[in-house]
Amino acid sequence: AKSAIPAVRPFLSDKSRDLRLAAIKFFGKVGVEGIPELTKVMPQESGALTLRPSMIQAIGNYGPKAKDSVPMLCEIVASDKEHLNRTAAFKALAKIKSNPEKTVPCAVTVIKNAHWTNSGGADEVQAAVEALKSLGLDSKKAVPFLIEGLLRSTAEKKTIGQWPGRYMAILQAIGPDASDAVPVVRTYLTNP
Repeated sequence: AKSAIPAVRPFLSDKSRDLRLAAIKFFGKVGVEGIPELTKVMPQESGALTLRPSMIQAIGNYGPKAKDSVPMLCEIVASDKEHLNRTAAFKALAKIKSNPEKTVPCAVTVIKNAHWTNSGGADEVQAAVEALKSLGLDSKKAVPFLIEGLLRSTAEKKTIGQWPGRYMAILQAIGPDASDAVPVVRTYLTNP
């Protein structure tokens, strides 16, 4: 399959979405040689029918072998306008399980500044927490920001309804490291 790389490479930039997707799938399975190929064309993917999430997922599927992609994935999290791309980048970071000095600040920033008025924000925060957990790190770093978000969302619950539940689900996923949130959750549950 590696000998087919030169022949498949042009399809990553083809006008046909289906051909680009087939090429992405190929480079997602050909071996680590596929990672730079995906990285080179990723900036070209934009617009409503973008395949960036598929490219990011393909990179993440290489797991720890894709550790050199962590800075790029953190840049996507920090600057990409599409929440699907940011969420895919965190899911990839969770699979790669590498470079905590880049991943942790990236995750905490997203958790702290999440836009919980849309489902994309909730998905991003959940993916960020998963990335922290995959590194085996103390997810407790995210808890104060999740508590703050829970308090903010309960105060605004008429406009964002289900988000308190999303915060609580993420705190639950963190587990014992989120014990500082128990009083806030208890208060919410007794006075919804």
